[in-house]
Amino acid sequence: MAATIKIKRSATAAGAPASLKSGELAYTFTGGVDKLYFGKGDDGSGNATSIVQIGGEYYTNLLSATAGTVTASKALIVDSNSKLDILNVDNITLNGNTISSTDSNGNLIFSPNGTGKVSFYNAYTFPTTLGTAGYALVSDGAGGLTWAGVNTANTATNLSGGTAGQVPYQSAPGVTEFYGPGTAGQILVSAGTSAPTYTSTSSIYVNSAINAETLRGGTTGQLVYQSSADTTGFVGPGTSGQLLVSAGAGAPVYTNTSSIYVQDANVSTNVRSGTAGQLVYQSSADTTGFVGPGTAGQILVSAGTSSPTYTSTSSIYVNSSVNAETLRGGSQGQILYQSAADTTAFVNSGTTGQFLQAITNGTPTFTSTGSIYVNSSVNAETLRGGTTGQLVYQSSAGTTGFVGPGTSGQLLVSAGTSAPVYTNTGSIYVYRATTADATLASVTFDNSNTGVASGTTFNGSVNRTVSANTIGALSLSGGGVVSGDVTFSGPVTFSGTATYSLSTNTYYTDNILEIHVPPGGIGSTWSTDDGKDIGLRFHYYGGDDKNSFLGLANDTKYLEWYETGSEDAQGVFTGTTSYGTFKTGAVIAGSRLIVGSFSNSTATQSGEALTVSGGLYVTGVATATTFIGALTGTATQANNINNGTTGQLVYQSAANTTGFVGPGTSGQLLVSAGTSAPVYTNTSSIYVNSSVNAETLRGGTTGQLVYQSSADTTGFVGPGTSGQLLVSAGTSAPVYTNTGSIYVQNATISTNIRAGATGSIPYQSGASATTFLDIGTNGYVLTSNGTVPIWAGLSGLSAGNSTTATNLAGGTAGQVPYQTASGSTSFYGPGTAGQLLVSAGTSAPTYTSTSSIYVNSSVNAETLRGGTTGQLVYQSSADTTGFVGPGTSGQLLVSAGAGAPTYTSTSSIYVNSSVNAETLRGGTTGQLVYQSSADTTGFVGPGTYGQFLMSTGASSPVYQSTLTSVGSSILVTGDSASINTTSGALQIVNGGLGVGGGGYFGGIVTATNFVGSLVGTASSANNLTGGAGGSLPYQSGAGVTVYLPAGTAGQILQISTATSLPVWGDIDGGTY
Repeated sequence: MAATIKIKRSATAAGAPASLKSGELAYTFTGGVDKLYFGKGDDGSGNATSIVQIGGEYYTNLLSATAGTVTASKALIVDSNSKLDILNVDNITLNGNTISSTDSNGNLIFSPNGTGKVSFYNAYTFPTTLGTAGYALVSDGAGGLTWAGVNTANTATNLSGGTAGQVPYQSAPGVTEFYGPGTAGQILVSAGTSAPTYTSTSSIYVNSAINAETLRGGTTGQLVYQSSADTTGFVGPGTSGQLLVSAGAGAPVYTNTSSIYVQDANVSTNVRSGTAGQLVYQSSADTTGFVGPGTAGQILVSAGTSSPTYTSTSSIYVNSSVNAETLRGGSQGQILYQSAADTTAFVNSGTTGQFLQAITNGTPTFTSTGSIYVNSSVNAETLRGGTTGQLVYQSSAGTTGFVGPGTSGQLLVSAGTSAPVYTNTGSIYVYRATTADATLASVTFDNSNTGVASGTTFNGSVNRTVSANTIGALSLSGGGVVSGDVTFSGPVTFSGTATYSLSTNTYYTDNILEIHVPPGGIGSTWSTDDGKDIGLRFHYYGGDDKNSFLGLANDTKYLEWYETGSEDAQGVFTGTTSYGTFKTGAVIAGSRLIVGSFSNSTATQSGEALTVSGGLYVTGVATATTFIGALTGTATQANNINNGTTGQLVYQSAANTTGFVGPGTSGQLLVSAGTSAPVYTNTSSIYVNSSVNAETLRGGTTGQLVYQSSADTTGFVGPGTSGQLLVSAGTSAPVYTNTGSIYVQNATISTNIRAGATGSIPYQSGASATTFLDIGTNGYVLTSNGTVPIWAGLSGLSAGNSTTATNLAGGTAGQVPYQTASGSTSFYGPGTAGQLLVSAGTSAPTYTSTSSIYVNSSVNAETLRGGTTGQLVYQSSADTTGFVGPGTSGQLLVSAGAGAPTYTSTSSIYVNSSVNAETLRGGTTGQLVYQSSADTTGFVGPGTYGQFLMSTGASSPVYQSTLTSVGSSILVTGDSASINTTSGALQIVNGGLGVGGGGYFGGIVTATNFVGSLVGTASSANNLTGGAGGSLPYQSGAGVTVYLPAGTAGQILQISTATSLPVWGDIDGGTY
């Protein structure tokens, strides 16, 4: 019997029912609503948490439109070409090739977001700002359009506008206007960036003229001079009596005679410059200088041909003096000695403890005791010679030698009366050793099956390899291979640096794949930018090995596609070429489409971004770098005007008509002819009123000078007679005057100084004032009192130093002079008989008794200083002797290389190898010997009865009661099937199997009895216990299965609203 399923329905309700069960359907068909509803979600009691519309006749009616045809109040359905016939969006209509607006007089606005621009046909990108008035869109050749002043046409036959005789000029960039016409004879003069003007020649001043009657500019009485090449200036006028003085390349200057210094004068009252107290001297031939004034008591000391200097007596050194308080030179701690007859020198100060040692006919020197060798000494701290680590022995009577040093571990072996020898322990044969650290042979554990048989004896004499089958050890220390399928029922984490999937096909059920998870793992968030690109890298062959990239670029945050490139260590992919190419269908841009460059190979002209086979109408300004073909209309600007020849100028011959004039010849000027064509004219027929430069002034005679007699008027003066000077007369004409009537205030060089007596010395009593010092008394010297020079007797002078002195002032008999500081001498001593003078560095030297002086070395020493009974002598370093010991009876002296040798008990001396060893050193009863490293023996154990010895690789093996995997797994590779307790690859003869974790069995698990309950879910079961024929099993509670008796024919399985358990019932959703 067929069952009828009825869902909840309503013929009266205008909307969804108030409530639905989870998954329940409801339909309303009132008033054209006709909608199907669905109960979504579950509140835990079987009730839907929301009611949603999922269909109905209302929606199917909306889809009844013809595909591709836009119908009012119907859904948009594209045709088989994914197209619509028309689309209206607000005021915009898209129909065919037309985008139109229904807004009367409204603008059609393209407004990209942010920095985006409008781009058409993937070729032209429009600017986003308004252009300046009169500007046009100009292509940059790569698809970009920018606002720019309108370009010009290449050629135009005539310029629009203008009248006959006018000349075109640019009034502004891109703007052409006309000027003129001028009157006959006028010249067109530039006004810079302003309009040029036609100007009469009477007001034009040319740069140069062959002849000029008058120079332009200047005032009455001024003189003309050349301020620079081809440039004339004016100077003056001076005042009456002034002289014109040349300033070299600068403008000459009218100067008063009081400030003019002539080169020579026969007599002058004063010498110019100088200050009070200064002396006059000749600094060079015909040149006088000044020196001083010195300070009181100073002496004027000659410096030869250089300037003499006032010098303090403390720094004047006389050749000899009877007595001197201090000798010149030397530094603190130095000692005097005579380096030659009548010549005193200094010995450098020694360091503390040094002796002053005489050198025959040479300079005595301070010498360290370490380099003084006496023939014999009662005590010596160190023996001379030897190197670090050497031992001292007597090579013969009264002669000491050194042996060694040995290398670390060597023993000193006696050679009788010959030198003892350091010998390696490897060449010392010991018959037996009580204890040996290690044996030469080794034991190796591996996982092969070729090792020695079980029970093999290892005596340490040969190397042995013990395999896994010998000791029963089994471990996986490296990687593993699983040849079958692997199923992970929970999350799997791979923590390595790389995960490889080598499968041919990889499937994911996840609908969205997340890559670039934050370092905190799944569920964490990014808080910083790691600078990496995120996406897919494609590895392929394209002529060679290549990589491409599709993903989110870190720098732009754009989805970018590179055809080739590489990824750097920071995770950034850099393309080696430009972006790659997408091949796709229609491209829909949500806001804007930007194309950097475009070359359409399918256009009618290859390589052209835009080709129009018909006409092109532009309502605005059409701009191009180059127009090819004819243009109809008027161009605002033109690069070139058609016709004309090289050098011709353009002018308007009539309204809207442009003609050419010229070219003229070199140097001609263009002269206006009014409304007629302007004419190129030679300068020889042009008369100008004034000129900036003139090669020749009109008028004048040979030798005359030019001056301005009044404003804009030039006159001539002279010529004078030989030797006369030109003297200014103010605004009147200058006058040539004889030198005999000219008086100058000062002279640079003067043959004589006026006044003074024989032998007197001139000096400056004040600035520019010279006086004389009378001749001094015989034997007196010239010195200064700080203000003026004076004569002084020698008896009142004290010299600071002398080169040679017969005696030093001060001191007592037997004392030695030494320098306490630079330039300061003192005395020390006298010492007692037999004492030595010992340097104290920069302090005063001291006399010291020989009993407290220890020399560094001696040829023979009866006794070494220091040491105790029984100690041996060895060299602790070069030229340094130390002591070692004494050892105890039976100890051996063992070399420590360059270190001090040590007395060592034989019980702690271990030779490197021995032929036989009774016992290995260390270890306890029951322990096994193994090599802990190359040539090193260790012990392991003892284990307890029944334990396994488990290898841990290169580490120490371990005794353990259970078979434990040190690595990741225990692999049993046997292929025997398991049918009972004594078959299979893994057999446990006695005891049970305990598994602390989960277990996975690829085959059948068989047991005689299962004790207890099985927790988990069985993949399959042959039968369920209980139940009757036709009954259905269901869970009445967690882990509890019961049966529902069989229903009657036609019933369906439902959930009881009372018990929430399954029941049999009819199908009827009811009404609402």
